[in-house]
Amino acid sequence: LRPEQTEYIMRSNKQPEIALSVRSLAYPVNTFKDLLFLLPGEPYCEMIPWNFIIFFDNIKESETAALMMRKHLQPGKQQLLVYFHSTMMPAYREEKVQHFREGSVVGLFVTNAFGMGMDLADIAVVVQFKSTCDLNSLFQRFG
Repeated sequence: LRPEQTEYIMRSNKQPEIALSVRSLAYPVNTFKDLLFLLPGEPYCEMIPWNFIIFFDNIKESETAALMMRKHLQPGKQQLLVYFHSTMMPAYREEKVQHFREGSVVGLFVTNAFGMGMDLADIAVVVQFKSTCDLNSLFQRFG
C-alpha cells in the first residue's frame, strides 16, 4: 500500500443488533459440522430459532451442506432448509425466496447467484463458509 494513494473509510456501526464474528473451523471442512451452531438441539433440532443464509463459493458445497444439515432436523422438517444457485430455474428460485419470506423456508444455502439484487428483511444470521472471496464480495453478501 502507498499511504499517499490509500483512502481510509471509517464508519461507525450504530446498529447494536449487527455484529461481525469469525470462527475457526473445528471439524474437517468437508463435514460442514461447524455450521451446526445454527441448529440447536440433540439429536434433532426441533425448532430453528432464526432465519439464516449461508454463502458458499461453489454449487457442490452448498448442496452437500444443505443435505447434511437436513439430517439434523426432525423428520418432516427437512423442507425448511434449501439450496439455491444459478443452475436452477428462475421460477424455482423465486418460489424459494417467497417461501423464505413467508417462513416456510428458514435456511438458505446459496452461492453468488442469490446475493445479486436480493433484498430480504429479518435475516438473523448470514454466514460466509470458508471465506475465499474478496472483501467487496463479502460485503455484498452480508448486505
